[in-house]
Amino acid sequence: MSRILPESEGTSDIVLNRMGRALVATIQVNLTPSVIDRLQNQLLEKIRVDFAPFLILELSGLDMIDLDEFEQLKKMTTMAEIMGVKSIYSGLQPAVVMTLIQLNANVNELKTVLNLDEAFDLIRAD
Repeated sequence: MSRILPESEGTSDIVLNRMGRALVATIQVNLTPSVIDRLQNQLLEKIRVDFAPFLILELSGLDMIDLDEFEQLKKMTTMAEIMGVKSIYSGLQPAVVMTLIQLNANVNELKTVLNLDEAFDLIRAD
């Protein structure tokens, strides 16, 4: 298990776990550019060292997101895909979904599910 620490706090806001065929990034904090940068760096290194064919971004703890933060998450999952990892977005809250649509975010290529159980069902079906 890897913990991604925010700059000014001593507790983890994002946890990276290997669960079977997936790396699960559990995000329980509103995103900032520095948190996204640390997540990106640690995630790509984790993929290099401990490859898993799937990445689940577990976002149920995310109360809000802006278009820039969303685009950064998409870029990060594109980087993971270049390294051979398929990405699944899990647990998006209704307010986050509404915000993304209102901001005209491009969500067409995303693989999304309601929760972790559905994410693992997708993985098993693959």
